Amino acid sequence: MVSIIVPVYNVAECIEESLQSLLTQTYKDCELIIVDDCGNDDSMEVVTIILEKGCSFVGGYQILHHDHNRGLSAARNTGLKHAKGEYIYFFDSDDKIVPDCIERLVCKAEETGADVTMGDILVEGGNAWIPQLKIEGSPFVDENDVIEGNEAVLQAYLSGVFFVMAWNKLMKKTFLIDNDITFKEGLVHEDNPWSLTVACVAKRLAFVRQKTYIYVVRANSLQTDKAFERHFEAYLTILKEFSLIVNTYKSHLSKNVQVQLLGWVERQKALFFLQTKELGTKQQLRQLYAVIRKYLPRRRFSKADVHYSFPASYGLRLYSRFCGYHLL
Repeated sequence: MVSIIVPVYNVAECIEESLQSLLTQTYKDCELIIVDDCGNDDSMEVVTIILEKGCSFVGGYQILHHDHNRGLSAARNTGLKHAKGEYIYFFDSDDKIVPDCIERLVCKAEETGADVTMGDILVEGGNAWIPQLKIEGSPFVDENDVIEGNEAVLQAYLSGVFFVMAWNKLMKKTFLIDNDITFKEGLVHEDNPWSLTVACVAKRLAFVRQKTYIYVVRANSLQTDKAFERHFEAYLTILKEFSLIVNTYKSHLSKNVQVQLLGWVERQKALFFLQTKELGTKQQLRQLYAVIRKYLPRRRFSKADVHYSFPASYGLRLYSRFCGYHLL
């Protein structure tokens, strides 16, 4: 059985269409888990009316309620704790999936025994930049659209072969539970550290080349929100999480893959720094550099890394010059 986990928060205008895309799936051996994250509109009233009319899934549905708004990460974690299925599928309640999405993913997962199986994405509305599957010609993907071996999975992730978002990935529940993979609660962009952890431990990854998920770009979605303030604190937390993940898993990797992993982290550092330099304040820039200096220094004392040996005020200037842009 597949447990489809759907956090619901202030999506009254689109939840009916999204929910119907789930209920009309050709694959019926599912359970639907709705997590009410205490929005202030009538999303849950709409959900209840639709589900009371009938749910054809073998496992039926359950509605879980938070006692206050806790965010997307907490809602996903709550759903995972109550899931009974062999597979887990996260779904965002303002998107849609094609009618045979779950069927295609399950067939591929059963055929390959993959820890994680994912399909491609169709973007609907707006001009949002969404990374698609880039498996064509990838040296990591075999003729069966499978990546074998943990290091190959991680290298594919670091090379941008697949996207970081949690949705549209069918995952073995035992894989998530055994590796203690959950979402960092209270964090914007929670998919970033989550997906890096998945890539660090997954041993087999499978792909469905067809577009199975419809990402709907909306004016008030997180991806299109331009307010920098709500993202800066997340940058600091994500960099700390990256440090923890790297220190946890790098000793199990070959030297070559370690270098690739550290290079990928450098690009994330540079990206966050550049965004803060363009959109944030000088104080925020100093805060971000302090986190980089404390948690993610490379200390190789090359031209690009010598700033770590200087006092913070001078180091910040050197980092801005040598590391803030060139890695993009």
